[in-house]
Amino acid sequence: MERLLYRVEEACIATGLGRTKLYDEISKGRLGVVRFGKSVRIPADELRAYVDRAKADAGLATAV
Repeated sequence: MERLLYRVEEACIATGLGRTKLYDEISKGRLGVVRFGKSVRIPADELRAYVDRAKADAGLATAV
């Protein structure tokens, strides 16, 4: 079964981005999260959408 939520540290590994960068993107509203009390989780579909937007901004085609 595919994971539905990722901790920020796991999203860093998956994307190759740093922790500070991801928290910055979250605070600017560019990366949606789900909060459980103080815990922050990034939904898998939000992470994919974020990467797809970054690819589009860079002029790269997204896979279908």
